[in-house]
Amino acid sequence: MIENNDQPQTITSLKERIQQLETSIKDIDANSQEGLSNISVLTRMAEILLKSVDKTSGEISDAIQALIIIRTKAGELENCINSQAELLGCNWVEGRE
Repeated sequence: MIENNDQPQTITSLKERIQQLETSIKDIDANSQEGLSNISVLTRMAEILLKSVDKTSGEISDAIQALIIIRTKAGELENCINSQAELLGCNWVEGRE
C-alpha cells in the first residue's frame, strides 16, 4: 500500500487557506463598517450644515436629498456586507480579534 505523504500538507494548507479567508472576510467587514459609518456621519454633518443655510435656493434642497440618499445607501451596504459575514461566522466585532 502506497501512502500519500501530501495529504497532511494539503489539509494544513486547506486549513490555512480557510483561516486566511476568514481573516480577509473579517477585515472586509471591519473596513466596510468603519468606512461606511464615516460616510454616514459626514453626510449627516453636511445635511445639518445645509439645513442651517438660507433655504430659498432649490439647489440646497437637492443637495440635502442627495446626502440623505448617500447616507441611506451607505447604511444598506454596511448591513448587507455585515449580514453576509455573519452568515459565515466571520463578522468583525469591535474588541474581538
